[in-house]
Amino acid sequence: KLRTFIIQHCQELFEEQGVDVLVTPTTGCVAPRFHNGRDMNEGISDFEGLFETMLFAQLGNFTGIPGISVPNGFDPASGLPT
Repeated sequence: KLRTFIIQHCQELFEEQGVDVLVTPTTGCVAPRFHNGRDMNEGISDFEGLFETMLFAQLGNFTGIPGISVPNGFDPASGLPT
């Protein structure tokens, strides 16, 4: 029911309210650091980090709205992508 409600609300935004595009950040944080050996062999189990990196992608994933990610630079402190 919730998914249907959100899809209908988004459809109303696009069709009735005249919205052409929704713009949000891709992630809610700097990219996580990847440890070559351990992460490749054992995988990563970080639900808090996963939630933070997927924070703004949820709407598109949930409703099927097409999306695109555009890189915008690097964090000066860590050198990781933002």
